[in-house]
Amino acid sequence: RWLILNRVNFVIKDTLVWSNYKFVRLDSSMSNFFSKCRKLILSSNKFQIVTSVLEATSTASEQDRPRIVINRYTAASALQSGEQYTIFGQAMEQLLGIERINPWRLCPRTADMAPPHLAFEVKFQKENVVGEGGPYREFFDEVCRELQSSDGLLSLLVPCPNQLLSFGENREKFIPGARRTDYLSLKKYEFLGRLMGMAVRTGVKLALDLPSIFWKPLVGEEVTRQDLEAVDKSVDGQSLLTIQPINQIKAVARGMVSIIPPQLLWLLTWSELEMLVCGTPEINIELLKRHTEYSGMAKDDPRIPLFWKCLEAYSNEER
Repeated sequence: RWLILNRVNFVIKDTLVWSNYKFVRLDSSMSNFFSKCRKLILSSNKFQIVTSVLEATSTASEQDRPRIVINRYTAASALQSGEQYTIFGQAMEQLLGIERINPWRLCPRTADMAPPHLAFEVKFQKENVVGEGGPYREFFDEVCRELQSSDGLLSLLVPCPNQLLSFGENREKFIPGARRTDYLSLKKYEFLGRLMGMAVRTGVKLALDLPSIFWKPLVGEEVTRQDLEAVDKSVDGQSLLTIQPINQIKAVARGMVSIIPPQLLWLLTWSELEMLVCGTPEINIELLKRHTEYSGMAKDDPRIPLFWKCLEAYSNEER
C-alpha cells in the first residue's frame, strides 16, 4: 500500500506544483481535487508547493522592511501596567496600529532563498544588540513566552481544562480565551495570525503548544469530539460550537491569510500547518527526568536507568 501511495505521489508531483490554487474551492478544479485528497499527498510534496507559492507571492524588499522598537524594561512591568506594554502589545501598536503598515511589506522571500529573511527589523531600546537575525528570533521567543505565561500576562491563550484540572492528556496545551470576544481582543488574535504567517515566511518556529481544535478550523478540517476531549476530559454532552473559540480562531485566520495565500491552507492538514508554524517539538530528556514522579517503585530501582537509556536511544518522534 505504501509503495502504491509513494508511486502515485511521484507521478503527480509536477502537477501539484503547477496547479492553480486560486481555484481550490471550485469543485471542478484540479486543486480542489488535491485539497480533498490532502491526507494522501506526502508532506514533502506539499511543503515543496508551499515554498514555491510563498516565493512567487513575496512582495517585500529590504527597503520596504518596517522597523519596530521594543522596550523590554517597559514590558517587564506589564503585569501591573497592562497588556499594551507587553512585547506583543508594543509590536502590535507599531505593526497593526494607527499607521496601519500594509501587509505586503511583511511578505519577504522564504528563509531558504535569498535575503531578506526578516519580515521586519527589531530594535531593543536601550540595549546594545548587534545584528538583525538574533533580535528578530528573540522577539518571537519573547512573544511566545508572554502568550503562555503562567501569570496570565496575556490572556489571549489560556491553559486548557486538562491542564487546570491536572487530569487527562495534553496538559501542556493552551487554547484561546473564551471570553476574549471584544473588538480589541479580536484584533489581537488577528495580529497573532499575522505573526504566524510571518513565521512561516521567514522560517522562525513559534514555541506554542496549541491543540488540534485550534489548527483544524484554520485548514478547513472538521473538529471532532475526540479533539475536544483531548484537552477537556470533563466534557459531557456539550456542543462543540459553544465550546470552541470560533470568533477568536477566525480572527487568527484573517491575520494569517493577510501574509500567506489562503489557498495554501486548504492543501495542508492541521498537523502540517502546526509543523510549519511551530516546527517539531524537541523532547528534552534531562528536563523530563527532573519532573518525573515514580509510582509503585523506588527512585533507585534498577529498571529506571534502563528506561531512560532506551528513551535516549529513540528518535524524537519515537519518544
